[in-house]
Amino acid sequence: MVDMNTAVETLLDLAKAAVKKDVMSGEIFALRDLFRGVEWERIPVEKRAQLGARFYDEFRRRVITGIEENGKTQKYQQLYRKIILTNYSGIGGEDDEEAQSI
Repeated sequence: MVDMNTAVETLLDLAKAAVKKDVMSGEIFALRDLFRGVEWERIPVEKRAQLGARFYDEFRRRVITGIEENGKTQKYQQLYRKIILTNYSGIGGEDDEEAQSI
C-alpha cells in the first residue's frame, strides 16, 4: 500500500511495474496515471517531484525502455507513450508486439 512514508525507490519500482503490466502499447500516460488517484494523493508533493525526476532520469539513461517522450501536460508534467517493440527474430517465443524490458 502506498502512503506518505513509501520510499521513492519503492514508488519507482511500482511505476515501472505498472508501465510493463497496465499500460498498453500506444497509450500516452503521465507518472500520476500509474497510481490510483488516492495513492497518488497520499504521496507528498516533494516526493512526487523526486519520483518524477528519478523516472525521467532512468528513462534518459535507457534504464527504462519501451517508452518515449510525448510532450507535457498543461501543468508541465512529462508525458510518455508506450511504444511497440517488434521481435525481428521471426520465432514466436515472446509476444512479438510487446517484447520490452522495463
